[in-house]
Amino acid sequence: MRKVLSICFLIFLFQANIFGQRTTVDSFSIKQTILPEASPQFKYVFEKNTLTVYQTKYSRIKKDLIDKKLYRMKLSDRQIDSLNSILINLAIESLDTLYSKPMLDGVFWTFEFQLKKGKKKVVLDNYYHAKLDGLLIYLNKQLPEKWRLISLGVFDTD
Repeated sequence: MRKVLSICFLIFLFQANIFGQRTTVDSFSIKQTILPEASPQFKYVFEKNTLTVYQTKYSRIKKDLIDKKLYRMKLSDRQIDSLNSILINLAIESLDTLYSKPMLDGVFWTFEFQLKKGKKKVVLDNYYHAKLDGLLIYLNKQLPEKWRLISLGVFDTD
């Protein structure tokens, strides 16, 4: 009976396409913009098992937005497994593309996920989303306190 259950479990893992796979998404980014200024923006980027924190500012010289790398860390296998669990529970494909509360200014976040089947973009416009907050809470716990620059918490926009 144990052999049958073990075989069934292995078949399930192969069918679910998660056996031997490190992450459910190839990469993702989270950008936070505080209005009305819209600068600076902060961004977390996860790709190739590395989490990078950026600050985006407008360059008057180049007349464009420029990303400045502030911090970079390689995630361990254990951290990636935890992140993978969070991403699976997010059910990214089922999320709407826009969650909004009508306000003239405030904070908005852009989550962009590169999935095996394509891209998914989710925008939170002055909106709290508990599932996405769980992802941010986990990422912030991995970062040193100095680099925890994005959250769905309250911000002083002065």
